[in-house]
Amino acid sequence: MLPEPAVARESGTVRRGFEDGLGRRYSPAARADNDVPLEILCFRHEITDVPAFDFALRERVARLSDLQHPYYARIRKVDRLNDERGTVALMSDGAPGVRLIEILTDVERHGRVLDLNAALYLVRQLISAIAVLHQHARVAHGAIAPERLFVTPRGRLFIVEYVLGAALEQLKYSRERYWKELRVALPMDVGLPRFDERADLTQVGVVALSLILARPLRDDEYPRQIEDLVAQESLPSGLREWLRRTLQLDVRNSFRSVGEAQAAFDQLLSEDAKYNADPGSLETFLERYYGSTTPAPSPVLIEPNEVPPVNPPSEDPMPPVEIAEMSDERAQELDDEEQAMKSAQTGMRNLGRFKWIAAGVVLLTATTGGLFAARHRLSPAAPLIAVGKMTVNTDPPGAEVEVDGARRGQSPISLSLPAGAHTLVVRAHGESRTIPITIAAGAEISQYLELPKAGSALGQLQVRTEPSGARISIDGTPLGKTPMTIVEIAPGEHSVTLESDLGSVTQKVMIEAGVPASLVVPMGAPPGAVASGWVSVTAPVVVDLRENGRLLGTSGIDRIMLPSGKHEIELVNEPLGYRETRTVQVSSGRVVALSVTLPKGTVSMNAVPWASVSIDGESVGDTPIGNFPLSIGPHEVVFRNSELGEQRRVIMVTLHSPVRLSVDLTKK
Repeated sequence: MLPEPAVARESGTVRRGFEDGLGRRYSPAARADNDVPLEILCFRHEITDVPAFDFALRERVARLSDLQHPYYARIRKVDRLNDERGTVALMSDGAPGVRLIEILTDVERHGRVLDLNAALYLVRQLISAIAVLHQHARVAHGAIAPERLFVTPRGRLFIVEYVLGAALEQLKYSRERYWKELRVALPMDVGLPRFDERADLTQVGVVALSLILARPLRDDEYPRQIEDLVAQESLPSGLREWLRRTLQLDVRNSFRSVGEAQAAFDQLLSEDAKYNADPGSLETFLERYYGSTTPAPSPVLIEPNEVPPVNPPSEDPMPPVEIAEMSDERAQELDDEEQAMKSAQTGMRNLGRFKWIAAGVVLLTATTGGLFAARHRLSPAAPLIAVGKMTVNTDPPGAEVEVDGARRGQSPISLSLPAGAHTLVVRAHGESRTIPITIAAGAEISQYLELPKAGSALGQLQVRTEPSGARISIDGTPLGKTPMTIVEIAPGEHSVTLESDLGSVTQKVMIEAGVPASLVVPMGAPPGAVASGWVSVTAPVVVDLRENGRLLGTSGIDRIMLPSGKHEIELVNEPLGYRETRTVQVSSGRVVALSVTLPKGTVSMNAVPWASVSIDGESVGDTPIGNFPLSIGPHEVVFRNSELGEQRRVIMVTLHSPVRLSVDLTKK
């Protein structure tokens, strides 16, 4: 077992590191032996020139500022360099080890063997890490790729740059462009790309396939050749099926969550003795890899004589500047730093673009108070500016912005506000967000919010055939093969033509705005025969419809088309523990309506000292209340005490176990 690699310590230098479609990374030299190494990603200007990119990136960094986990390299902050273009930089703790893309490239180039169990061990770590992000931080990564994963010599996985998803979505690229320029794989649906949990699943699938093939996927292989890569006979059948479901290649059976993919992966490993995802296999490979890899060329170093010197760094690379408590000595230090900054800027004007960025990185890590501390002369004697500036940006734009109870316009918007505390309210589509903010004198702050989208003016159509693989054309336009979900289709009547070796079928489908529809066609029916009917389900919560273990659709779909005849339909909501089987007779051209009445679970409630309790607006008595029957699903519980006020809780009642809820009204 090899030790973790040591970090180089070139005082006063900046390492020029890995570069991809996002930009180039730099690693300033550590200042002390106990310093955590720093990596700075300087984004390409073509990306950050999109106005919403910066806002979305800062919002996501703030949202994940408290994330601390062994799989994740800590994100420090986002700011702009003092170069010609004000380059946007993402600062993170450096990750030990080697980027996975470099390992895969080297393995392919030199014909080395990456054992399947070693690859599966890395896949297992990746799935566990992404599950942490989804379940606890409740955000999607959005940019999972070998370029943004590190592997240490001990076989431990590190994930970097995991705050990019929301910002990358603002670029509005096509799926092909996201892949070719940024190496970001997205599900091949119709409509605008979404950086959500399905996107993360697709990206996990691409990384897993790359590891199993022991090489990076090429630009022309995703998405056009992905089916062929997964279908090759050299892959075990169980692994092929898991990859298809993870890569979202089968609409009916694709995983809907990382947790579901993780459970299936663990089951796959337990059922087949050939798979053990052994960490020892990975360690053995890495020992051979590090022992036989030709030493990489020395990193490009930006020496101190290439960048005008600045004052020595402080112990904390980015401490906040406290203006109100600044001493005369500290103010003089900042004045000296300002002069050094101006001198540096004068000396750098004739440098090329790369040296501008490198100089900005040196100044960034060497100047106390962060990027902008030395831009203004800070002194206790200087008059304080009475106002600051706030910029509000939302996705989607057009939200109503209210500050301290007064309407100020729609997003995006920039406002000048008096220094001090304020309350920001942003409203869109019937929902509102309330955010307390504090404006410092002369400061600029940005607020970026992801808001619910308005009801879509388009519809959705899920098409599948028995057997699958039929060619789909809608209104004469070829779209691909079944199964497929067309997520954005104009309302109205459409002609759907399905062709296969068994024949051709054309059906009319009525699409309604915002309503999912499903079309299931048995191929090979007699010409002109109406061989299908529909099932429509009404339920208080969303339930899945399954037949023989296969997903037909959900109750959110208006009508699900099925072949005529008898069907055993299983209605399932796994989180609530609900499962029920109904037998239906589907008649040609007719709709069978199913209504779901949810069973009841139990909830026990108590309060200190006591409270009157209402559930969903209806009074149920005074505490303590034991084993109260309540239909499964979400409910709002309100505890009221005439002297101590009220507290609200939202509970989820399931059939798995009774709910126990207790509140202390003496604590606010």
